Amino acid sequence: MNNAQRKLVLTLSRDWKTILPQLSAPAWLRAIAGLLVAIVGRGWAYRITFMADDRVLRIAAHHVLADLRTFCCATADGRRPIFSSDPLVMARRLGRREAFDRIIKYLNLDEAQVQKIMEIDDGI
Repeated sequence: MNNAQRKLVLTLSRDWKTILPQLSAPAWLRAIAGLLVAIVGRGWAYRITFMADDRVLRIAAHHVLADLRTFCCATADGRRPIFSSDPLVMARRLGRREAFDRIIKYLNLDEAQVQKIMEIDDGI
């Protein structure tokens, strides 16, 4: 998020506080988070969840993404292929794979980082 976007978000949040003082604190947090997602985009929410300030994946993020990689049939070694003779099983696996691909896309990872995630063996 750049400085102009930060300034816009702060201005809007101050305006909201004067216009809607009857909302409780949790409602304010949800409203501001929704506003940030609307202004900056969904990718921001994914990056703030998985990445540290210096644009490096958090240690826990490596383990979560490694687990999702296996669960979503995105393994590089083909241990759990997407293809199945049962169309419902195959559709479910494909949906999981699309979810994993979406997370990777929003994180804006380069090819080396994706390869590192694909090689992690967390013993699960």
